[in-house]
Amino acid sequence: FADAQAGAISASTLVSEGALTPEAGVVGVLLAFSTNTLSKLVAAWSTGTVRYALILTAGLLLLLAATWGSWWIGR
Repeated sequence: FADAQAGAISASTLVSEGALTPEAGVVGVLLAFSTNTLSKLVAAWSTGTVRYALILTAGLLLLLAATWGSWWIGR
């Protein structure tokens, strides 16, 4: 959950080896990114102030929506 790079590298490796289609690899990278974002939100809410957590939540959810939205539009 805390490391998006590991999931992205794994998905990329599977695509390059032919074990996954490029489309499935993209979804794998997006899922790794999403779980990493969830980890950041949990950390913000459990260690920061409410104001900090709200600001971070808004920014991260916008980033997540833009990322998945771009994928959805381009598929």
